[in-house]
Amino acid sequence: GMLAEVGIEVELRPTEKATFNATWADPAAPPLRFATWRPLFDPYTLLSLVVSDQGFLSRHANPAVQALIDAAASETDEARRAELYRQLGVVLRDEPAAIYLYSLTERYGVAADAPAWTPRADDYIIPVTR
Repeated sequence: GMLAEVGIEVELRPTEKATFNATWADPAAPPLRFATWRPLFDPYTLLSLVVSDQGFLSRHANPAVQALIDAAASETDEARRAELYRQLGVVLRDEPAAIYLYSLTERYGVAADAPAWTPRADDYIIPVTR
């Protein structure tokens, strides 16, 4: 896959949940993990856990990243907070905190003649039939 193309060998090891969770803070545990927390309505929830230098699950330290996380966490102006997170996204793109497996950005397409539809805030699509 793409990781092998850049010289990274990956061995997938499915692990029982309790065993997996017991090793989050173990510095000897493998650094590459796959986990998901959905929905995340506030970026700070995940950033404070896995990107912040104070994060319980973090193995990352970047002063520029930390300054933006801290500033956004206490910013009450929505536009300013969005701008801080945009800046953080640029820094994390240029100096990633991890190897990102995929983007969580969702894209939707709806036919012009389809009934009115609004995506859910948690990105789930629930198929229903009439």
